[in-house]
Amino acid sequence: MNKALRVRRGIKVILKYEPEADVCAEHDIFYCGDTDLPDKMTPEDKAIMEDIFGWHICSDIGGWGIFV
Repeated sequence: MNKALRVRRGIKVILKYEPEADVCAEHDIFYCGDTDLPDKMTPEDKAIMEDIFGWHICSDIGGWGIFV
């Protein structure tokens, strides 16, 4: 799966939990979601975000991030 598709599908999962999620980008990382968002997600959605789409929980912001 290419990077753009992983970003798009990850955002779609995030929007399921946080319909008005904020996004930002810094250098080579795209961030999306609030600080408590990973805690709201089901274990299945967390696994999809990490293992299939390549997103990770960012300890500095608490939301999700992906290297682009």
